This record gives sequence, structure tokens and C-alpha cells, in this order.
Amino acid sequence: GPYFGMATITAGMTAVNTSAINLNSLVFLTGNTATCVGTLRVENKIANTSFTIKSSNIADSGDVAWMIVN
Repeated sequence: GPYFGMATITAGMTAVNTSAINLNSLVFLTGNTATCVGTLRVENKIANTSFTIKSSNIADSGDVAWMIVN
């Protein structure tokens, strides 16, 4: 799966499907639109499957750039 990409969050969260993720992966996040104002974090890493991007602001929406380092 891809090691980087863009995801669109709505209501402060989104799931990203990629087989590149593992439990020890470092995931770097950057809000890419003015509507992403909260602090972004990664939750729910599922090895070889997906991870969740969550914002501290439930009203956040827009694009988030992500990159995985294994």
C-alpha cells in the first residue's frame, strides 16, 4: 500500500486504508486546508490494514496530508 497520501476528514476524523501501516509505524500529519484547525493525531492502527486520523476539533473538515515511516 501507499506510504503517503491525502485524506479528507469530516466531523474531525477519517480512516485511511493502507497495507503500509504497522503497529510501530510513525505517521506524520499536516492539515492542508484552512478548515483543519485542531491538533491532528493517529488512532486505531491496524497492522497491514488501516489507521484513523482524528482532530482535537470535532468540527474540522478538509484535506490532511499523511506519510508513514517504518
